[in-house]
Amino acid sequence: MGPNAYIVHSTRERLRLRIPERRNDDAYFEAVWAELDAMPIGLDVRVRPSTASILLVHPTLPLPEIKLRLAESALFTLTEGPCPTRRALAPLINAAAKIDRSLIKGTLGSADLRTLLFLIVVALAIRQFKRGEVLGPAIPLLWTALQIAERIAGPAAPNTDDASQSTDSDT
Repeated sequence: MGPNAYIVHSTRERLRLRIPERRNDDAYFEAVWAELDAMPIGLDVRVRPSTASILLVHPTLPLPEIKLRLAESALFTLTEGPCPTRRALAPLINAAAKIDRSLIKGTLGSADLRTLLFLIVVALAIRQFKRGEVLGPAIPLLWTALQIAERIAGPAAPNTDDASQSTDSDT
């Protein structure tokens, strides 16, 4: 059995398949194109390895018959349901998490990636202040540093003094 091919779009005359696990596999998609193009059912086959997609234009055959013929081939397993997606920033997020773990381990828990980013942004803000660029880049950098610091500290604890004052005034 071949890889899973997901139906991502279909109309009366077109069917688009996606095979995410074979993305950028030129040899695989050339073989798929050759086998599908050789089928005696009048398909116009277009493949794009960079997007892992196959477009089948079938002006004369009904979609159920096309699906049946595709299921009979050993190129892939036709799969109903949504195509799994890959987050574009996943490698960057994984790298940042690895750096964060290394910083925490290396500093015995006293610093992490957010702390490092906070210090870098504050240093950049100070640099901009020294250059005299106070209203341009310095203020946004300080704002960003404060947002990072807020995330480091976590949500603010509720003020119990306000709650007791409001109940005293209500009675």
